[in-house]
Amino acid sequence: MLTGDILIGSLIAMVEPAINTVAYFFHEKIWARRQRNARTATETLSQTQPHTC
Repeated sequence: MLTGDILIGSLIAMVEPAINTVAYFFHEKIWARRQRNARTATETLSQTQPHTC
């Protein structure tokens, strides 16, 4: 209905999930790297800070 052509609409319906799958894969890799970097930065910061009781 979006394109007015059943062939193009079907093609979009098949290609779109494949693109989303690839995009999700890379999104998760980037997210994991950012989390790992943030955790490393926090650990490094806590090691350089003097501990006060």
